[in-house]
Amino acid sequence: TDAAGNIYTVGHTAAPDFPVTVGALQRTYGGGEGDGVFAVLSPDGSKLLYATYLGGKGEDLLRSLALGPGGEVYLVGKTASDDFPITPGAAQTKRRGDLDAFIVKLAPVQQ
Repeated sequence: TDAAGNIYTVGHTAAPDFPVTVGALQRTYGGGEGDGVFAVLSPDGSKLLYATYLGGKGEDLLRSLALGPGGEVYLVGKTASDDFPITPGAAQTKRRGDLDAFIVKLAPVQQ
């Protein structure tokens, strides 16, 4: 949870209709054996504040998360996707084994 009590969770789904939110990092299911998912719920769990897929055409899974002091979210997982989404300047730009680990940093939107 964060200082406001919002609930953060990660996992895995093979559902093409996972309820992503406006502004999600990845709005559509990557396919294959499943994608990682990340969601933030209100403190009482009644409202979905943010949700996104994270993955490509292979199996992807988010295993853990950590919250940074400035509102950053760090996601840790594994991928078997050759088309896993990466950003320019990433430390590794293509998969090197059957399963590769990854760390993703999500920064809060400045308003």
